[in-house]
Amino acid sequence: LHHSFQADCDNLYLTHDGYHRLEHPVQLKRQMTLHHAASQLMVQDEFESNMVHYVTVPFHFAPEVMIHDLDGNSSTLTTPSSNFRIQWSSSADWHAEVQRHFVAPSYGTKVETTRLLLSCKLASGSLNTVITPD
Repeated sequence: LHHSFQADCDNLYLTHDGYHRLEHPVQLKRQMTLHHAASQLMVQDEFESNMVHYVTVPFHFAPEVMIHDLDGNSSTLTTPSSNFRIQWSSSADWHAEVQRHFVAPSYGTKVETTRLLLSCKLASGSLNTVITPD
């Protein structure tokens, strides 16, 4: 875990080694950057392995967020007060699916919502996702 806060953007760097126990380990790295002036969130995920794995990246949203116009590599997110665009890019072929899901806003409380699930089969590669106001 590493972070930096600057006048124009904030950065968070994360790694995950929970999949090192697999016969063919996977190393996960994520960088999240919030660009203040553009109100833009950029997420870069990197996956490293010596074997092909089925990889999923879920984006869980608050119950008031609706997912519309799923289109190849982008979708519109709407809330009662704002609209956003989520776009993803990669050299790999990612599949996108909107699913019903649940979040727990507090202990013992379960609320139905939607999530965007991106999935792909790959050994190593990256996924770049950008969320911007629409």
